[in-house]
Amino acid sequence: MRLPGSPLARLRAASTRLRERGDAVACPICDGRFARFLPYGGREGALCPGCGSAERHRLLWLWLTEEDRLGGRMLAFGPDDATEARLRTRPGLRYLSADIDGSQAMTAADITRLPFADGAFDSVLCSHVLEHVEDERAALAEIDRVLRPGGWAAIMLPVDRTVPETLEDPSAVTREQRQARFGHSDHVRLYGADTAARVGASEVVDVLARVGAESARRHGLRREDRFGPDEIYLRTR
Repeated sequence: MRLPGSPLARLRAASTRLRERGDAVACPICDGRFARFLPYGGREGALCPGCGSAERHRLLWLWLTEEDRLGGRMLAFGPDDATEARLRTRPGLRYLSADIDGSQAMTAADITRLPFADGAFDSVLCSHVLEHVEDERAALAEIDRVLRPGGWAAIMLPVDRTVPETLEDPSAVTREQRQARFGHSDHVRLYGADTAARVGASEVVDVLARVGAESARRHGLRREDRFGPDEIYLRTR
């Protein structure tokens, strides 16, 4: 999620944080405590009133911190503002974020043709990016190439587990066609139950099971729609 940029938007955000103060839920990213997480995209309990993080951002952050995976050289695609702010200042972490044009990250980079040397990174975060990328195989190959031997990539995707095989349709080119076929107007495929094999995951990390029901509730980790719950597809080099 992108945080509000204009002075008026920031003032409204501050007002929301004040209005939603409480202790029913806690955000692990901004350490805020609130009466609730806010609705977003038809989902209740999705957005943090403090930092704008959604369920998947908080879930990934908990996994990264509790597994002690925040060290070395890290490349992140599709960063949200809240997580990026923490990662940029994390001691012992050399962090770089990238997107296609550099407008919402630290540098511009095409994930299918990365401008980095072989083995340049110890880890890669790729959150809700591949569903926008036409050449998925090239993107995965580039992630592997820039990882050092023994490095890892944490991949997150919107997955509809009721769909047996990932759906692609090259004839769906308009926003309306993609909305109808894939559930989002800017997606180029609908990931299904075969996602782990498709992205070459060595492990599917079920963070919800690891942290337990009460922690998942308090931190707002469970996405309640067709694309939930979120999991991490761990790909090792």
